[in-house]
Amino acid sequence: MRRGLFPSLSAPKKTGLATYCDRDRLRGLLTFHWLVVNPEVLAKLLADLDADDFEAREHATKELEKLDDAVEGRLRRVAEQSRSPEARRRARELLEGIGRRAGAELPPERLRQRRALEVLEQLGTPEARSLLEALAAGEPQASLTRLSAAALRRLPP
Repeated sequence: MRRGLFPSLSAPKKTGLATYCDRDRLRGLLTFHWLVVNPEVLAKLLADLDADDFEAREHATKELEKLDDAVEGRLRRVAEQSRSPEARRRARELLEGIGRRAGAELPPERLRQRRALEVLEQLGTPEARSLLEALAAGEPQASLTRLSAAALRRLPP
């Protein structure tokens, strides 16, 4: 008899997250969000949109693109308030990409992140709740932040 896709979820609650998978591996599925929580990394990426070095500008653009809607609000501020035409142009292009992807199929990494959230919610252990709380404290407009907060609201007290 098959016990389902996540057999440890039907195991007693005390086995929890450690039995299902390595905590670091689960956090690895949610990697992009951890950059958003680090304001120094985000500030550097946004500043590098106007770096003197072309490769630094390209690197910042690619990294910000990975963060997707998690940085939408900050990109809007750069697009509207930056004195640098280069930074404004790059921010606008990133925002256009976010808009195009909003209705598209989720990329594999984002799909894995959503599935990891579902696992955390189904586990409902104190450790899973702790990870959901950390994720829910991220950038307010980020979809992962909103989904994490929604998962927390659905968990029993």
